[in-house]
Amino acid sequence: MTFGRRVFIQAAAGAPLVPKAREDKMTRFSATPTRRNAPIYLADLERVEPAARLSRDGKRHCWRTLRYETDRFAGTMLFAGEETDAGEVAYPLGRAGWHDVYLGMFNTAWRPYQDQHVWVKLSADPAYSFVYIPRPSTLPWGVPLDDTEKGPRIRDVYWKTADLTDQTLAFRQPCRQVVPRGQQFGNTCREVWIAYIKLVPLAEEEVAARERERGQRGTRRLFAYNDAWSTPHFDRGQTMPGDSTEATIRAQLEPYRDSDFARIYWEGAHGDVCHYFTGLGRTWSRRDVKIEDFPRMGDRLVVESWTEYLERGIDPFRVAVDAAHSVGLEFHACYRPGWGGFYWPPPFDGYNRGGFYEKHPELRCRARDGRELPAVSYAFPETRRMVLGLLREMAAYDVDGVALHYNRQPPFVGYEAPLVDGYRKVSGKDPRALDERDPAWLAYRAGALTDLMRDLRRELDAAAKRRGRTRRLEISAWVFATEQENLLYGLDLRAWLREGLVDTLIPYTSAPKLFSWAVAWENPRDVAAWQALLGGTSCRLALNVMPRNLDEAQYLRKAHALYTAGIQNLAFWDTPILGSPASPVLRRLGHAGEIAEWVNAGGPALPDLASTALRRIESWDMSYLPE
Repeated sequence: MTFGRRVFIQAAAGAPLVPKAREDKMTRFSATPTRRNAPIYLADLERVEPAARLSRDGKRHCWRTLRYETDRFAGTMLFAGEETDAGEVAYPLGRAGWHDVYLGMFNTAWRPYQDQHVWVKLSADPAYSFVYIPRPSTLPWGVPLDDTEKGPRIRDVYWKTADLTDQTLAFRQPCRQVVPRGQQFGNTCREVWIAYIKLVPLAEEEVAARERERGQRGTRRLFAYNDAWSTPHFDRGQTMPGDSTEATIRAQLEPYRDSDFARIYWEGAHGDVCHYFTGLGRTWSRRDVKIEDFPRMGDRLVVESWTEYLERGIDPFRVAVDAAHSVGLEFHACYRPGWGGFYWPPPFDGYNRGGFYEKHPELRCRARDGRELPAVSYAFPETRRMVLGLLREMAAYDVDGVALHYNRQPPFVGYEAPLVDGYRKVSGKDPRALDERDPAWLAYRAGALTDLMRDLRRELDAAAKRRGRTRRLEISAWVFATEQENLLYGLDLRAWLREGLVDTLIPYTSAPKLFSWAVAWENPRDVAAWQALLGGTSCRLALNVMPRNLDEAQYLRKAHALYTAGIQNLAFWDTPILGSPASPVLRRLGHAGEIAEWVNAGGPALPDLASTALRRIESWDMSYLPE
């Protein structure tokens, strides 16, 4: 077979080039669209520009071009290895109008088979998006289970639907930036094989239907969370562009565009270490973090990344607020009040140097026997004033609300002198001699955090007035599994609800002690208890779906069960919308009606990615794979 200079194949000219694998088995719900028109394949990827970033034989910082053949067409794919660090290239699409956009990705010619990641961007997009295909199996080396039956093949990965008029499509290889740019080696990259771009033109009625879909609000019921630390900085360059620029942060929010997500909960601070340009606290930069030998490479990357942001005058928090609003998300600034924000255990204790915890030993929590605990206590007005100062700084940004993450690192109160002495005065009893679950003592002790919530309500109302905002700044709280467990840790939810101090409650899990890896909300009584607690109040309930690593079908069934129980909103801690096989399903998980039809049909298997059999790469016959 000969290779044409431009392989531009339209399936309308003959039989469909790629069968729609198992789509006939789908019942209503599908994470990828089904269209009337036949697909178009752009397989001549040697046309990307600049040509200087291409190489026939393999070269650092260049994409290698490899000729290939399938059953029905031939083309040129792009390859970049783990140390290539290939630069950005752009393909001139030469199309007009709306199209579904897929990437044809090949999961390596030989073991080990790995996840395939690539950053993609249309020329009009404000940020890159992350396109992902998982390793074929969990076997050693990820060896495919069906290679003997089906052979090597290129998989069609749906990216998005867009107007391609006058647009180019850019690729960028993900590389974790572990050493400064310009070094010969050191940064590790994701191996990438891109065989073609697949475009499916939309008919006029399909464009109209899409616009109607985008306009509806009823499915936008999902809440996401980003810790603003792990993905943008700790994994620097791996799951987002690695440069400390606005584009790095925007790439974290772009995947939510046109999805069923309505809110992003974005971390603003851990204790007194802030994710924004603060005047009261510390940042993650070299200015404030005095560590020479970091316990993990990722910790160093966080500090280096933040140092660059400060030097460039780029406030990541402000960029995140603007980016969230541009994709249609509410932005809720988050604060972690627990010990993980104020005190870090060895070998991470270098973060404690110069911090609030180190400077104020008199404000630390105490156990019943008087032992000092590794946390500051909210029983002290000084602690509450410091935290309120940080929350006031966050509320000065164009945020839509503030969230307190009580689901992270308790204790918040213990047996500190103000609480012990105060309870003695009102009850005549020493709480240290009582059962630790004594209801009267717990109710009294919880007053410290209720005071914090009251003060926060006043602060946010004042901030909204200063900003000229007509809508109230909302308060959210991520909390423990049950009303009783919350009270044990100092959270009197009934008092908060009675006084209107919280607008959204998000129970982190139904498992005790915040265990993250249990399947949450399996028992309907756990759901009903929360509904009863919030019944008759104006507070919104959103249940956090755990664990984080459910597959597509598990997410669908869990969402259906909770919607059927009357839950309107779902939350996702460390939302796996970047680099997860379940990402396409998550984006559409607010479509309760479609999900119900899928479940009622017996939950038929979700369709495999469509694929094209790969017969040859250069002179290598793919039917002869080395073992």
